[in-house]
Amino acid sequence: MIGLGTATAGSPQAFDYLLKEEKDAVILDCNLISGSTGQEMLNDMRVIQNLNSRCYMNTFSFVISAETEDANKLSFEELKEIKNEFLLDISEQMNTHSLEKGKKINFNLKHHMHLAVLHQNTKTSHIHILCSRIDDEGKAAPDHHIAFKCQHAAQRIGEKRGLVNAWDRKREKEDAIKERFKLERLRIYKIFEGVLKLKPKDFKEYTLLMEKKGIHIEPSINKKGLMQGYRILDKSQGIINLKVSEVHKKMTLKHLEPIFRITKQHQNKKL
Repeated sequence: MIGLGTATAGSPQAFDYLLKEEKDAVILDCNLISGSTGQEMLNDMRVIQNLNSRCYMNTFSFVISAETEDANKLSFEELKEIKNEFLLDISEQMNTHSLEKGKKINFNLKHHMHLAVLHQNTKTSHIHILCSRIDDEGKAAPDHHIAFKCQHAAQRIGEKRGLVNAWDRKREKEDAIKERFKLERLRIYKIFEGVLKLKPKDFKEYTLLMEKKGIHIEPSINKKGLMQGYRILDKSQGIINLKVSEVHKKMTLKHLEPIFRITKQHQNKKL
């Protein structure tokens, strides 16, 4: 589960966006707000927000999104509970952080004026929330590190409910990509070792032999027209495009120069 959040000035357009028909929008909760248009809802919220004229960024904009496999099986009531838990968790983080700094506050965003809407027009259903920072006493909830507070809140809620942690899923994907590239680099290097055993007489023949194995050599030419290195493109995979040093240092020009000195001279003559 992912949680996003920022403080904004609020606008009728922001409310209208949440209510767009093409977003397949369903209102989860409309706490202390009435009206059927963005302007009407904003007018309602401004009654309380005008109690604090010093706070310009007086509205929180939140998004809560679970992984696709979880999001689309959650019931309307469960989504509303998640929204409430999310607002409560963020509030508790605010209160704790302020207490650590010697300031005692007691905010509960769940009781602030807010509109929560479920958007179902994408592969993964997600919740948008517009919530007033200003409480009924005119005090503004702190927005320090609000993005991180949203991330932590979503993670805790997801873990408590046994939902897939989106950040863990992201790391798993990244680890899988790293492992794949590691195996690809090893495979390319083994092909390189096999080509060297064929004793190519120059860089051109080396390039042709690698090409036959599905490995394309793309020279890097500097402004003087001299080759200063090369890249490896694994044509069999199509997406593997690496600097040769990323594959193995023994494949670099520095290590190949003693073998391909003639080709190096040819490059210097711009032939």
